[in-house]
Amino acid sequence: MPTIPEKVRRTVEWHLKNGGQEAERLRKELEDLTDELTALRSPDLSGTPHGSGISDPVARAAERLASKREQLEKAEAWAVVLQRTREHFRGLPEGVVLELVYVRGHTQQAAADGLDIDRQTVRRHRESVVCFAALVAAERGLIRIE
Repeated sequence: MPTIPEKVRRTVEWHLKNGGQEAERLRKELEDLTDELTALRSPDLSGTPHGSGISDPVARAAERLASKREQLEKAEAWAVVLQRTREHFRGLPEGVVLELVYVRGHTQQAAADGLDIDRQTVRRHRESVVCFAALVAAERGLIRIE
């Protein structure tokens, strides 16, 4: 069984567990920032400082918007990794473990009990899923495996 570095494994598992919710949260934040940006007016460019200096709320909101877009693109790329991984293992025991552990949030023991297999088998299936997802993520440039 191939092994991957612990840091990569943790990253991949986090995205397998949280990828869908993360993308949805970022979409909502992006929508809120877009609304905020359209509601802002241009700053007073008279040169008169207010407070500690000249402030440009439109520029700050635009910077936050660009940052959120970048984060959303990355989260959506991870969602594609999850989708490809689910498609690859569909109909296989690894796919069932993927659904139970990463999508539904069951523990290894609960998945083993539900599938009537031992925990070690669930761990091996998880390792297969994580390795495949890591390869897909590396292919998309989301992680580097050294």
